[in-house]
Amino acid sequence: MIKLEILPPSLSGDELSEFIRKNAKSQHVHSEQIFFSEDEISDFEKLSCNCGREILRLEFLKKEIIESIIKGCDEEIEISVPVSIGTKKLKKKRETLDGFVDKGYEEKSYNVYSFPSFDGFMNFCDEFGNEIIDRKRTLSHRERELYGINLFSPDKIKTT
Repeated sequence: MIKLEILPPSLSGDELSEFIRKNAKSQHVHSEQIFFSEDEISDFEKLSCNCGREILRLEFLKKEIIESIIKGCDEEIEISVPVSIGTKKLKKKRETLDGFVDKGYEEKSYNVYSFPSFDGFMNFCDEFGNEIIDRKRTLSHRERELYGINLFSPDKIKTT
């Protein structure tokens, strides 16, 4: 990504992020859709299926344990619970993966910050200073007055 040129070049990392958050003229939420390839969708389907199988195994184990406690048992039962992230997290993971498969894309949102420049444009960047070119626009008359950007720069004045 291209760094926004009007930001101080001496700042980087956390210092740059802090400068951007404190000095931006406005902040917006930018959302974009990142589309998946057929291979990625296939991988998500496999991962979702694996989550489903693990959920079923754990819920079957849970059912057996509860039945043994409720109905009782004739002899002592030794229970082995397999290592897992748990059914709650597995269900959430599977729901996310199924959403990727169904939609075919992931929606990402992040903060975008605006900075006016003396060439008459409003420039936009993320918190790391990466320029978002497709949001760049010309300043309105009100913005030019508000930010003190001269509408009649010396190179634009006509002399007769």
